[in-house]
Amino acid sequence: KSGRDIIEVTKEICAMVTGPVSAEVTATDAETMIAEGRKLVEIAENIAVKVPLTWDGLKACKVLSDDGHMVNVTLCFSANQALIAAKAGATFISPFIGRLDDIN
Repeated sequence: KSGRDIIEVTKEICAMVTGPVSAEVTATDAETMIAEGRKLVEIAENIAVKVPLTWDGLKACKVLSDDGHMVNVTLCFSANQALIAAKAGATFISPFIGRLDDIN
C-alpha cells in the first residue's frame, strides 16, 4: 500500500527483527509455491515461508522444510490439521484460535 517494493520492505523488516519473519506465497499450486518459497528465503536468513494448509500447501511445506527452510503453515482450523502440518515439516502453525474456541 505504501507503493514501495515489497522485497525491499521485507528486507528492512528482517533486519529489524531478530526472530523469524513470515513471508507468504501467493500461488495456489505446489510447484509454484515451492518456486516462490525458494525466492522468498533469499531475502533474508530469518524468513519463514508461509503456505496455506491445503494439499498443495502441505506438499510445498514438505519440500521446503526438506530443503532446510522454516515454514509457517496457516489456515489451520483444527488440532488434526495442525498434526498433519507438523508431519509435513512445518516449523510454525498459525491456527485460527477463534474457530478452535468455537469447537469447544
